[in-house]
Amino acid sequence: MKIVNRGETAVLKSREKFNAEIEKDVRKIMQKVREKGDEALFYYAEKFDGADLSELEVKDFKSGNFNVNDEILNEAARNIRNYHEKQLRAGYV
Repeated sequence: MKIVNRGETAVLKSREKFNAEIEKDVRKIMQKVREKGDEALFYYAEKFDGADLSELEVKDFKSGNFNVNDEILNEAARNIRNYHEKQLRAGYV
């Protein structure tokens, strides 16, 4: 059992309040998307990402009916490989 001091208790309560506020905001966003669909997605893309979207196309990835640039996939694979190679400890390779 861990004994929590007053300082830690204050941090935990603060974190709980912060998480509750985030959850409340996320629920509002989800409700707007349910109500307004793409219009809400465009609004939030602009608000949070600065992306000015005029249309939205959803691709069916399960069917395999989509185009992906091989150069982009290769670059992503290199980035992932490089990232994880840095995590390896010497002598374990």
